[in-house]
Amino acid sequence: MSPKTLYILVEGEDDKRFFESLIKPKFDLKYRRVSIQRYAHLRAKDIEKLLKSIIQADNHYIYVADFDKDMCIMTRKEKICSKFPFIDMKCVMIVVQEIESWFLAGIDTISYEKLNICDVENCNEICKGAFNKLYAKEYSSKVDFIQELLKNYSLFTAIRQNTSFKYFYNKYLR
Repeated sequence: MSPKTLYILVEGEDDKRFFESLIKPKFDLKYRRVSIQRYAHLRAKDIEKLLKSIIQADNHYIYVADFDKDMCIMTRKEKICSKFPFIDMKCVMIVVQEIESWFLAGIDTISYEKLNICDVENCNEICKGAFNKLYAKEYSSKVDFIQELLKNYSLFTAIRQNTSFKYFYNKYLR
């Protein structure tokens, strides 16, 4: 086991739920410690300090960000790298479109029926608005809906249904 710590920097609370539940257990096998840190509530200079401390301690990190309707993934990565010039572009992971697309990517047809929501044809195009419409009638809150998705999640289904999740899986978890 590596003596290193892996830091996964994610935007918000939903991203943290996803990574804590589904991704961290996979990395726990490879790292002495895995820490998932939210950064959306931090000022840019605080994010910069956090990244610098991770790098100076020779730990590993993955900086996860939503696509945010940029022209392309490389443009989005370049924007992040221009904001934090010392960040390694290879450590930046872009979620297309938003983390909600990854939540739905791991749900198969049987689970859609079980959860009483309509099947999503293209998990690469899901944004927060479309995601929120799915659970509005059936679930009392987004958190309740997310918890049900996580209970019914299949990493292998997600790999088949979402291109950016497949990229993440092959790059970091394979």
